[in-house]
Amino acid sequence: MDNHVSYTFLPLTCCSRPPRSLILSSSVLNILLFLTEKPSAPDAPLVSNIKATSVDLQWSPPKHDGGAPILSYIVEYKAATQHRWIKSAQDVTDTTYRVSGIVEGYDYEFRVAACNKAGTGQFSEPSKSVLVKEKIGKP
Repeated sequence: MDNHVSYTFLPLTCCSRPPRSLILSSSVLNILLFLTEKPSAPDAPLVSNIKATSVDLQWSPPKHDGGAPILSYIVEYKAATQHRWIKSAQDVTDTTYRVSGIVEGYDYEFRVAACNKAGTGQFSEPSKSVLVKEKIGKP
């Protein structure tokens, strides 16, 4: 009877989790291991093109994609005096988006979250609060 056991150590260094090792018995022929996790939060969105009932947002992708491509973003907003976030869109595939249907005369904040095949990451920090109103130009 052979009591000799050999092991192969596989370092897992290609993800944002702390490095770990996986011990594989020599009796296992092939193991293919993919580790993905939810992406990190994007930076706070920048607000521009402020109109009476809409604003444009722009943000950078998250610094860590979790080991899988970013599939989409979720965009939320809230009145600055409120606590409840309202989903504006959930399948945004670009890093820009126009939020419409907001009410003129209120201060709003905006945030975004990235999604990959592992799920939805943390939301960004909120944007700076902006007063939504039509800009009046010079006649």
